[in-house]
Amino acid sequence: MHLSIDGGNINIESQDDGINTNEDGVSVTQINDGNLHIVAGLGSEGDGIDSNGYLVINGGTVIALAKPASDSGMDSDCGTLVNGGTVVALGSAMDDASDESNQGVMNLKFSASQKADSSIVVKDSDGKVVFAYDLSKDKATGDKARSYAGAIVSAKGIEVGKTYHVYTGGEISGTNVNGLYTADINHEGGTQLSYNGNSYAGGPGGMEFDKDGRPLQKPDDAPEIPNGPQADGKDGPPALPEGEQGAPNGANGEPPALPEGDLGDTSQPTPPAGGKPGQGGNGGNLDSSTVSYDFLMIDTATTFANVSTAVPGETTETAYKDVAADAWYYEAVQYVTAEKLMNGSGDGLFAPNDDITRGMIVTILWRMAGSPTVENDCAFTDLSQDWYRDAVKWAAACGIVKGYSDTQFAPDKSITREEMAAILYRYTEFKGEDTSADADLSQYKDATKISDYAQTCMKWAVGKGLINGETADTLAPQGTATRAQAAQILMRYCQ
Repeated sequence: MHLSIDGGNINIESQDDGINTNEDGVSVTQINDGNLHIVAGLGSEGDGIDSNGYLVINGGTVIALAKPASDSGMDSDCGTLVNGGTVVALGSAMDDASDESNQGVMNLKFSASQKADSSIVVKDSDGKVVFAYDLSKDKATGDKARSYAGAIVSAKGIEVGKTYHVYTGGEISGTNVNGLYTADINHEGGTQLSYNGNSYAGGPGGMEFDKDGRPLQKPDDAPEIPNGPQADGKDGPPALPEGEQGAPNGANGEPPALPEGDLGDTSQPTPPAGGKPGQGGNGGNLDSSTVSYDFLMIDTATTFANVSTAVPGETTETAYKDVAADAWYYEAVQYVTAEKLMNGSGDGLFAPNDDITRGMIVTILWRMAGSPTVENDCAFTDLSQDWYRDAVKWAAACGIVKGYSDTQFAPDKSITREEMAAILYRYTEFKGEDTSADADLSQYKDATKISDYAQTCMKWAVGKGLINGETADTLAPQGTATRAQAAQILMRYCQ
């Protein structure tokens, strides 16, 4: 029901959740010190830390990596408070840390999945690195590293009212433990990230916590929190091991002292244009003119939405009228346009919600292969358009595509998700690249609807993170793919 970690080096690899405290609205997971490293969801699902009550981090080091398709590095039903320590949590559906935290927390929502070997670097306005984590140097994770679309990062140097800059990639030097840098940190190069949406983090509004992170009040009708034997065999919160001092700048598990000059008062800096956004979610999104490199901490825990490589103030040919800068597919559309993989639909439009056809997908792969010329004709008699004829002939000759019959390819038919997986799988085989990824699809209740020919291909596509479930338990293999979805899949594939 409750769990306190007061020290030590703990490494967890799990098929499902790494840690789960499971009494709804009551359980408390509390981390006071030590080094905790979790790689969760190696099976069909799994959060890094899942508390069905409260999650409180007072100190130590926490690295929590979740199943990238649908789970959180840190998940708590009643609120996550970070009061000290250094924290990085990666996953997809991220539960934000609460703005009742005592230490600065950045909840980062990326507009597109980040690569499995990508890094996150946070610098203050003077260029000093205050946080750095390089997943490719995380020895405890190793080849189990996976992509992610959301991140929660917290460190002593992140403070309310200050502006920070966020980077990915580049060269990081200094002392690191499992990719998390702790001293003598320097960073050069990399790509500076921007964001285009900002909100206050959600949390258990009005809840108060004692010095050990236990809630002073409980939800209505919740069972009593026991005061029975704890880790030290006595009543009340567990004692720290002899010689342990608990959280940095604190003792006996108390939250660390606030930075000098920060009194924890309630007067917050003025939020960005658009007023104070709504509680939680992506409320109060900024318009495209406010894409910014300046990550202003407007509260102790601040959520930054639509984090991407978009350049503030830059207008390019990728700025389609029907692709908003805060759309989840914005960066993907930018990518496929810049790489000349996909074109607009005319009149300055991309048509992100239109289905993509079989002819379009084959033409994209043909362009990726360098638009090779094929001298031999093929048996398909329904290739009526010049723009996809050479592409289909090439793909058929290479064994990348098969028709609905010996003579019918159906180039104008909307492509299904399983067809797209199959074509990408065969294209990867054609290039001689690894196709060994093999995901367990048992969590998807419609996995039985996958056609026999596409079984291996879908397992590969899901295992590679190219295709995710439409919901947590549905894969929709027979569903059609939109142009926006295709752009996202192609960006993941190419990166």
